[in-house]
Amino acid sequence: MTLTLKPDLKLLMTEQAQQDFAYWEQHDQAMAGRILKLLKNLAQGHTFPAQQATQLKFGNLSLISLKISTEHRLVVETLREQFIVHQCRFHY
Repeated sequence: MTLTLKPDLKLLMTEQAQQDFAYWEQHDQAMAGRILKLLKNLAQGHTFPAQQATQLKFGNLSLISLKISTEHRLVVETLREQFIVHQCRFHY
């Protein structure tokens, strides 16, 4: 599976994702930079390879997990005109 998003999507972050990102900013600037790069690539409509993106099903939500590291994942929900980051720390 490859993941491609439209480049005009608006980024939203849940409170959990904001807390996760704040943790990375305080404790690991390299990881925070990696997350920002992934988010920028999402916003620009880049394609992600199958080994980096996994489709998740959680109730009615269509979530996508992007590998940040061996332990951590960026979990994103795509909607019509926006994508919502649900978490950017730990495994789903």
